[in-house]
Amino acid sequence: AARSERIARSLTQTIRREQDAAYMESLRADQEKERKRHEEQERKRKLEEFEQQRRHEEQLKKEAIRRAKIDLASEIPEEPPSNLPDTLSVVFKMPSGERIERRFFKTHTLKDIYNFIFCHPSSPDSFEIATNFPKRTL
Repeated sequence: AARSERIARSLTQTIRREQDAAYMESLRADQEKERKRHEEQERKRKLEEFEQQRRHEEQLKKEAIRRAKIDLASEIPEEPPSNLPDTLSVVFKMPSGERIERRFFKTHTLKDIYNFIFCHPSSPDSFEIATNFPKRTL
């Protein structure tokens, strides 16, 4: 009887150790899942925060460009009549394919031309002025 009790106790202890080990393994697996879930949530939160910041900065940039176009519009010199001497006619080709022709006095600066293009409604927010021949960026 004592021997069968020892065997039963030993068997019970073995079963308990196996159950404890299985429980601990399950607990570790659950903790690992929870850690990964938390990391994924944190990654998504940071990504959303980054995207929101990027959208906000883009909106601020667009607003600054809009204000700059309004401010610079008042600095654009009047177009001289075609019959005046010392004028030149410049043709601009916009990215949309639209062609814009405008006269300037020869004394007008490149900045005046840039401001005219920048403030035009079909102008992109950033651009370069280039000549056709010889091909170069001004």
